[in-house]
Formats: sequence, structure tokens, C-alpha cells
Amino acid sequence: MITKAQRPAAGFLFLCAASAAVFLDVRIQVVRFTVLDHAYRPDPVVLLPAVAALFFAAALLFFRPAVPASLQSLGYWPLFLLALAPVLTGRYFTRGDLIRRLDILLLIVGAALAYLALTRERPAGETGRPILRRVLARFETLSRRKKTALLFAVSFLVYSLAGGVLVGQGVTFSGDEPNYLLSAHSLLHDRDINLRNQFDDRDYFHFYSRKDNPHLRLGIYGRFGKKGHDYIYPINLPGISVLMLPHYAVSHFLEGTARTFILKSSLSLWAALLGIQVYLLAATRWKREDTALTLWAVYGFTVPVIFYSIHLYPEIPIAFFSLLVYRKVTSPERLSTGALLGMGFLLSLFPWFGLKFNIILWPLILVCLFHLRRDHGLKGGLVAFLAFPAISAGLFAAFTWRLYGSVNPFSIYDGVMTAEQTTSVLESFFSLPLYYRVDSFFNYFLDQRDGLLLYAPVFVFAFAGFVEIWRRARREFFALGITAMPFILNYAFFTHRQGYAPPGRVLAPLSWIAAIGIGYFLVYNRKPFFTRAFGLLAGVSFVLAVLLLFHPSFLYQPTTHEFTERPGDLFVFLSNMRFFLPSILPSFIKVNNLGYWPNYVWILAVAAFIAAYGARNVWPGVRPRPALRHLTVFGLCAAAVFLWVLHPRDALYPVRTFEPASGRPLGLYPFSLGRGVVIKPDGALYLHEEKSYRILFGSKRRIERLKIFYGSEEGNFRAAVKVFDLPLFAPDTQRTIGEFEFDIPVHTVARHLYLYEVTVDLEHLSDENLKVHPYLIHLIPSR
Repeated sequence: MITKAQRPAAGFLFLCAASAAVFLDVRIQVVRFTVLDHAYRPDPVVLLPAVAALFFAAALLFFRPAVPASLQSLGYWPLFLLALAPVLTGRYFTRGDLIRRLDILLLIVGAALAYLALTRERPAGETGRPILRRVLARFETLSRRKKTALLFAVSFLVYSLAGGVLVGQGVTFSGDEPNYLLSAHSLLHDRDINLRNQFDDRDYFHFYSRKDNPHLRLGIYGRFGKKGHDYIYPINLPGISVLMLPHYAVSHFLEGTARTFILKSSLSLWAALLGIQVYLLAATRWKREDTALTLWAVYGFTVPVIFYSIHLYPEIPIAFFSLLVYRKVTSPERLSTGALLGMGFLLSLFPWFGLKFNIILWPLILVCLFHLRRDHGLKGGLVAFLAFPAISAGLFAAFTWRLYGSVNPFSIYDGVMTAEQTTSVLESFFSLPLYYRVDSFFNYFLDQRDGLLLYAPVFVFAFAGFVEIWRRARREFFALGITAMPFILNYAFFTHRQGYAPPGRVLAPLSWIAAIGIGYFLVYNRKPFFTRAFGLLAGVSFVLAVLLLFHPSFLYQPTTHEFTERPGDLFVFLSNMRFFLPSILPSFIKVNNLGYWPNYVWILAVAAFIAAYGARNVWPGVRPRPALRHLTVFGLCAAAVFLWVLHPRDALYPVRTFEPASGRPLGLYPFSLGRGVVIKPDGALYLHEEKSYRILFGSKRRIERLKIFYGSEEGNFRAAVKVFDLPLFAPDTQRTIGEFEFDIPVHTVARHLYLYEVTVDLEHLSDENLKVHPYLIHLIPSR
């Protein structure tokens, strides 16, 4: 029986149950909706039993003597958001869009409920430990060797699964990856790095599919050697190619996606080892397993590490070498001569992975020498530590002399150079305006196309950690700064930006320093507000990593001078038809950004965050009240509902305008099409993949009738065509171009435009290559 004191909570739970029942009713009915009929009609057959069942379940859960239901039931207010479901039917675009929005609403409510449950105040008398605490306690009973083996296995498995997800979606190799692979091919088969015959023989078809890329001709990314045009040496140094040689050899016995996967996962081992170093540093330095595990997970499974573990770039091995050496020299453990030689050997490898890593190498050597002399009291041992770096420097000079006839290391980038050419290159760099250099610096952190903090916002707590390092370990603050800043400032000074690579490439080799900063924050933070904020932003960072994993095209957002589009594709995807998220996000592309106001707001916001954490009298140990926690969750839910639920999910960006022969201009929005489409200047679409295509377009004037040309003169196809979610026709074409004209029964108005959608589900029935002989779709408004 429900007592009189429990009646308010019972009423509250009844409303929650009613909201959930309404959502369930809408979700069941949505399968019959169309753009012509999408009115919600409450169904008592569903609603009444659902309300009764849900309320009965809630009553069993909450009305227990040990649990004050009037208090605990308040944590279930997010269920009220489910009552928005009928409202969404009035903001209809297509059935598929509405289903996605309803499912997102359910995810938002579930996430809010989970967060409030995990962070709730535990009533007096409630016993038992949370499951995470039980798991941690069990983990702590293991030996150090078993702990590291388990963490290595888990991270390696996660990276392998992530690689499988990417490859399963058709991801192959881009950016610098084919250049590293071509060097690996030459090393394996020719025992050299002269790529002349590799380019002539098109050996890149050992890792690219000739069938899928019949016209591929890889551009030469190398320089002629001093012996003439028969010698082409790669600009990308061969260190990473040597590491992947075992995988490259095995790949010869595989085909298709299996070959791509084994090559893509070449560096997963090194990423897993890097995570182990992060864990060991935290566990041995702070003696806190919860901190070490949190740091291991946050660092290893967010941008940038999780994606560079399944791409072929040298940043992960360099980060591993750096952190291993730094952890050893800052540890109180005695270092043997063998250990010193080993650390020196790891450091000696830096130049062979990329000339740029010298800018990390030599500051890190200085930091190591300081610690070896001060903390370990070594004198003679320094010779052992420096032996391999000195040998490597001499070998590298001999290497450039043999290839280019010069000891100038810039020959790697520019080939055989005269003194005048060297001077000219340097003058061109020094002539760049100062604001380009400042923009480049902020780009690495905040640009919406590749900035680390926008793709992994949890790293903002590294700055809070640096505040703690400044207070508690000022020598380490300077040591980390001396290691990191020359590399970052050099990149900014020469305005280098990343090309086709996952976000955060510039900061990836130094990301271990950010991990140390986060570790200091986790250990020394005494402000519950920032603890809660850390949990929230860590969750956001994991979610963003998952979104990128299942939308791999969002990973490659270059900011070099060829690209002047501000929006990052991930944030276009997170926008809606009424609100464009990239317009309020920072952007530091290579144009004049002095008048772009979001940049100033975001820079000031990060500075304010650091200042608020550093101010000792801001939230000094005051635990946030439950009401503030609920208000914060409500604000986040409201923002999420506005962005991803309230309005149709398609963002009207970018737009390509065409004026067909009918004289009725059309605006086509290619983002909804995805990959595999070539758009011609007259608006004709050539479809190069067998999949579903959503063609979203708009006009300033209403379109009442549309003509569609479809088919291929080279192949046999079946296509199911819909206008919005209404089946239109399903033509079979056999080496012909067909024509169909139809009335458009309805439209959607947004931003003073009439919007329409045509969907084409394409099925390829013959054997010719779609990359060469695509399927035509051409939409033309009738007069």
C-alpha cells in the first residue's frame, strides 16, 4: 500500500509512467507515418496497459522502507522529456528522420537517468558498493604484471575492433599512409628506399584494390637524389615503414578487407604499449589505482590515441618512446648501464621517424640529463645514455649526404638544394604575417576541423593539471614545458597544418604530457564542481570518439591552405535544419580570421576555465547541491533536445546551386548524399557505389512537378525511388537512360526555402566497375 506520505512521489511516478507510455505509443505508430499522414492518434490499447505496467514497476522499485521514495523518485524527472514525442510529429520531414530523432530522445533520457543514478546522494542506511568499486577492488588484488597484461589485452582488443569497424566501412589509406606503405614495400622487396621502380610499376596496388581504383595513379611524394631522376627518395622517413614490415609481409598472404585490416592495425601494438606507460606512470607515482585506470581509459580511448592506433603515422611510437624514457628518468628506481643504453637507443630513433621529431628529441635529452644528474647522481653513465643519440646524428648526416650530397637535414624535404634555394625557402617562411602564426597555434587546440579540445574536450583538464604542477612540482612544470613548447611553437611559427589525418595530429606525439597534466588534476583536485565536470567531458569525449568511428569521413578534415571551408563535418552532422552548430564554433583556417568572433569567445572561455580552477577561493571544497546538479542536467538535456530532437536532423550545408534547362534554380545539399557521388556542373549526379542515396534539395519557389533521368548505358541496375518517404517507382534499367516525370505532393519550408527529398536505393545487377561506369540521377523541375 502507498502511504499518505508517499502519495506525492506516487503522483510524480505516475506522470513519468504516462510520459514513457506516450513515447512508446508514438514509437509504435511511427512505422505507418508518411509525409502525407503523420498525425498522432492516441491508442488506448497501448497507452492504458503501458501506463499501468510502468507505474507498477516503478512502485515496486521505489516504495521500499529503506528508500525515501519522495526523494529518490525526483531523479527520474528526465522521463518527462519522453512526452515530447507527439510534438515531434508536427515537425515532420520523413519517417526515417522522425525515427532517428525519437531514438536520440530515448538515448538522451537514458543518459540523463544513468548520470543522475550514478551521482545521486546515497541515503543513510543504504549498503553495498557500486559495481565499479567492486571491479576496482578485484583489480587491485592482481599483481602488477597481471594488471599490465590485462590492460594491454583490453586496449589491443579495443583498437583491433575499432580498426575492423573502420575497414568494414570501406576506409583504406589516405594522407601520408600510402607513402609509408610504399617505402615498406621497397624495404621488403628491394632492400632500399629508392621508390623509382615502385612508382613506375604502380606497386601501390599491393595495398590498394585495382578493381576499386582502376584509374589510381599515386602522386610522387619524394625528391630526386643526387644521382639523378632514377633515384626518388621519400620525404616521409622510413622509421614507421620499418615498424610495419612484419605486418606488410603478412599482408601478401591476404586479400581485400583482411589485407587492409592487417595493415591498418600495424601500430595497435604500440598504442597499447603507450597506454601501459600512462598507467604505470600514474600507478607508481601516485599509488592510486583508480586514478591510474581512469587516466589509462581517458587517454587511450579518446582522440587522438584511439585513431592514431589504427592509422599509419609515426606519432604514437614517438609518444611511446618519449613517455617510457621520461617515466624511467623521473622514477627513483636505479638505472643500470643497460637501461641507459636502451633509453638512449629509443631516443636515437626519433630522427628516423621524421625530421620534425628532432624538435622533441633534443629538449627531451636536456630534461633527461638534468634528472639523471640530479636525481640519479650519474656522471659516467651519461656517456652510455648519449652514445646512441650521438651515433644516430652522425648516421643521419651520412644518410642525407649519400642521398642528396648534403648534410643539410632539410634536403629530406627539398632534395638537392643550393645555398640560394635554402635562403629563399627560409625568407618565404619568415615573411608570413604574425597573425597566421598565432592562428596556427590556436588551430591545434580549438579549430573545429581538427582542434584537439573540440574532439576530446576532456583534455581541457590538462590545463587544470598544469596549474597543480606549477604549485607542487615547478621543476616538472618547466621540464614538460621545455619538452613540448619548442615543437608546438615551431609548428606554429612555420604555420604547418595537418592534411588528411585524424584530429590532433600535431599534438599527438606530445599527448602524454597532457596525460600527466590530467593525472595531476585527478590526484590533487579538491573541487567537486570540477570533478563532476571532468566526468561529463570525459563522457562527451568517449561519445565523440564513437561517432567518429562510425562516421569515418569526419576524421579527415584538413586545414591546409587549399581548404577554406570553416565547418567541420562532425559538427555539421550534429546540427539540424534550423540551427547550424559550426557557426558558433572556433575556426582557424588559413584565411584572415581577425573578424571571426567565436574565436575570441572560445579562447576567453578556456582562459576563464583555467583561471576559475586556479583561483583558490572558487568553490573551495563546497559540494554542489543536488538541485544544481539536476539543473545542470536539465540544461544539457534541453540543449541536446534542441540540437538533435526538436528539428529535422539534416543541416542545410553545403549548398551547390544549379540552373537546369527549365530555368528553375535548385540548391543541392551534398552532405546528405555521403560518399560515392560525383556532382556535375549541370546538377547531374553520378552514383559510384551500390547503396542508398538521400538527395536533399531546395528552391526559392515551390516545385510542383519534377522530371528525373536515371540509368546507365553500361550496366544493369534496379533502383527504388521515393519522394520523401512515399514510394515513387522502381525502375529496372538495362544499359539505357530512362525518364520519369511526377508530381511532388508536399514540401517542407525552412529558412525561406521549399525543401524536398528524393531517395534512391541502388542495386547493381551486372559486373562492370561502378567506379568507371556509374549510375546517373538527374533531377530537373518541370516548367
